[in-house]
Amino acid sequence: MGDLDVNAATLRVCPAGRARRNRAAPWLVAMAGLLLMAFGSGCATSALDTARGEFYNGHPEAGVKALTPPPGDTTDRVLVLMERGTMHQATGDYADSVEDWLRAKTLADQLDYISVSRESASMVVNDRLLSFRGAPYERVLLHALAAESYLSMGLWQDAGVEGRGVIRRLESRGDFPDDAYSRYVTALSLELAGDDSGAVYQYRKASEIAAWCAIDPKTGALGPHVDTNALPDAAAPPPAPSPPRSKAGSHELVCLVSIGRGPTGGESYAGSNWRWGSQPYAEIYDGDTYLGRSYVLARTDVLAEATKKVLALRKTVKTAGRVALKETAAQVVSQQDELLGDLLRLILFAMESPDTRQWETLPQWLGVARVPCPADLHEYRVVLKTGSGHVVEQRVIQSPLMKRGRTTVSRVRAL
Repeated sequence: MGDLDVNAATLRVCPAGRARRNRAAPWLVAMAGLLLMAFGSGCATSALDTARGEFYNGHPEAGVKALTPPPGDTTDRVLVLMERGTMHQATGDYADSVEDWLRAKTLADQLDYISVSRESASMVVNDRLLSFRGAPYERVLLHALAAESYLSMGLWQDAGVEGRGVIRRLESRGDFPDDAYSRYVTALSLELAGDDSGAVYQYRKASEIAAWCAIDPKTGALGPHVDTNALPDAAAPPPAPSPPRSKAGSHELVCLVSIGRGPTGGESYAGSNWRWGSQPYAEIYDGDTYLGRSYVLARTDVLAEATKKVLALRKTVKTAGRVALKETAAQVVSQQDELLGDLLRLILFAMESPDTRQWETLPQWLGVARVPCPADLHEYRVVLKTGSGHVVEQRVIQSPLMKRGRTTVSRVRAL
């Protein structure tokens, strides 16, 4: 008899329980979908961490392998292509670095037409659900570094095309920071592509931005500014031996110098840069003959920090709206099922975290050395120093050395 009473009670309760579950079902489905989107990029994140570790341990080939193939989902694909392009460039595979960066630019441009579904999901979970498109300064550097790779292959006109891409980005940047290094690479690319007037204008713009460094707009020659207090970190470099004076019609070496590692995961300064000090630079030698030194034109941590300040207000507004929406969603579900509402609130607010994705294999310091050199230059020695003049490392560079008339272009990346 007792069994019959229990069964009867059960039969009376079940319809109401099913009704509550039916009303809550859409929310359960939505929650499941959001969770899948939120954690679906975990594999890409793991691969990126592995690849970056390999790169900074001196194994860029292994880093490339870890990111091949890139993810099919668009959430992190642009970021993966950015990072893999840097690693290809570090191995001397300039063609593949350009291919990765061109693909990243194309996809980022397509993603600028925002996916409504992802934008809506990001308003409930966090901005990590949005497909990464790169910060404005990163989008500029995509063009500038692609131009670097083209210059390293002697493809002058292609470098000029990327330089014009830099100009388009910077001329429509709004309140975002300008970039003297990208301007300089653009000017060099235009100069070697035969656009002298365009080169002069971009050299002048680079000189206006880099107040701590003097740039001759007619020749692109670099030197110290008379006001050393204008340095971006207020640390004047030590005096260096005067290089041989460049004569009209003489040969010159232009070396693009990248040092250290840029900001990572929301940091404004990468702690691993301790060995470089505050204002590293490169001295260039032909054997034992001093030719000149490099000058820093941009720092990626400064560009990143200035960008964050511009984005801060709009991110604050969006976060406040997202928090309000989460609470509203939890309250609506609580009216149907209090336990489920509390669970939804717990999950949604646990997911409230900032999007700290960045192009982490960028250098910290971007500089240029433009020095006179022998006509038959086939290698040179670069001595990399801290701002106080301490030697960190040195190496002999034999490639790339691409000649265009009396100008030889090369590049150095030091970690």
